[in-house]
Amino acid sequence: DNVHYGYRFAREFVDAREREKNYPRGSREHSRTLMNLHNNEAGRQAVYNLAGVSCKCHGVSGSCSLKTCWLQLADFRRVGEFLKEKYDSAAAMRVGRKGKLELIDKRFNNPTPEDMVYIDPSPDYCLRNE
Repeated sequence: DNVHYGYRFAREFVDAREREKNYPRGSREHSRTLMNLHNNEAGRQAVYNLAGVSCKCHGVSGSCSLKTCWLQLADFRRVGEFLKEKYDSAAAMRVGRKGKLELIDKRFNNPTPEDMVYIDPSPDYCLRNE
């Protein structure tokens, strides 16, 4: 199926730069690489999970004697809105002693592969840099 192929191709293509880096475990660069890989996967999961089945009927006068169905990607805007919601509820992370991402606030649930994470808070674009 083309959606499965696209998922695999996107994983190989988008993650290639991150996977070729070899930063020391626990370093700032290593944590950013882990965050990027996690968020890349969340984006792919969003596209894949929002895909839906579309069908078309074939036959005389629309009798639907034969039905062809396929997996179709969701509208770009729908995926974007979904990812914006994930971005707004992203989990704050840090790199733990084992070199893996861990939650800063343990009161929250661990993020799933579909959730987004961050290691640095986003800047306030309404305030001027100094």
